Amino acid sequence: MKKTFSSLLLLGIIGVITGTATAAYLNDSVVIEDNTFQAGSVTLEIGFSTEYNDEVIDQQDPSGEPETIFNFQDIKPGDSGVTTISTVVSGNNAWKWILFDQTDEDGDLAQNVEVDIFYDDQGDGVFNSDDEMIYQGSLADVENELGDGYLLDGNLTTEEEQPFQPTEEHYISVQWQIPETVQNVDNDFKEFDLQFYAEQARHNPDPENPWE
Repeated sequence: MKKTFSSLLLLGIIGVITGTATAAYLNDSVVIEDNTFQAGSVTLEIGFSTEYNDEVIDQQDPSGEPETIFNFQDIKPGDSGVTTISTVVSGNNAWKWILFDQTDEDGDLAQNVEVDIFYDDQGDGVFNSDDEMIYQGSLADVENELGDGYLLDGNLTTEEEQPFQPTEEHYISVQWQIPETVQNVDNDFKEFDLQFYAEQARHNPDPENPWE
């Protein structure tokens, strides 16, 4: 009887030892550090080149803090000029808007300055067959077209407006002239603000006017 009990006790101990041994599972671990969710960005830069009576008088590479673009003094009948504005976004595809904000009342000068504003594919200040007119008329009436905000088109080959690709430089040129026959513009002036706005295009297929 003792032998049987001893055998059962030994078997029980072996069973306990065996059960304990099966709990040692194979294992491994990996630690991945510095996980991050970071918001994207859209950066808009503006540059320009200005000619006055066929002579380059001012220019600036694209910058987030551009200088005053239009600064003509002592203009007179027979004068003309062209300013080519370059715009570039970085970070993400983006929509671009432009706003012409009149800051004073129009006088005889604004009524008599003839203006062409157009997409300038080559950025040469000349209206070519690949370009598209945005506005044509007097300086006084530019606000009628651009005064509430105007959505620019990043691809003129499609019917609907498209966003602009990052790092690609695009151009808008503004040609102006005062006919030699114009009179009564002495000491008159015209002031306005020109604003540009960029907004991400991803998940934003129908951008809203930022000034409304």
